Amino acid sequence: MPQPRGAPPIPAGALGRADAYAGGIPHDRLERLRARTPVVWLDERSAGQPGAWAVLRYSDVHHALTHPELFAPQMDGPLHGPVSGADAPPADVPPGDARDAAT
Repeated sequence: MPQPRGAPPIPAGALGRADAYAGGIPHDRLERLRARTPVVWLDERSAGQPGAWAVLRYSDVHHALTHPELFAPQMDGPLHGPVSGADAPPADVPPGDARDAAT
């Protein structure tokens, strides 16, 4: 899925694989991407995977997670993880509980 503006699609391995972080967090690569575009398509189609969008700036991540009506992976699907206060796990969830994993 090509982007009309901003950074071109990049191989998913550039950010999405564990070995991309073997030498530590690639701050320079992330900073260059953030300077060009707040969102980049991680293209995994050559590996037979659907790919994913990487949202690179905190404020944009926050906005996407708190506006599921605008940023759902499918037209009728929710984002993964809590997206609003109403969807957050109850405050009395014991630490280590599976429902607490996303917080």
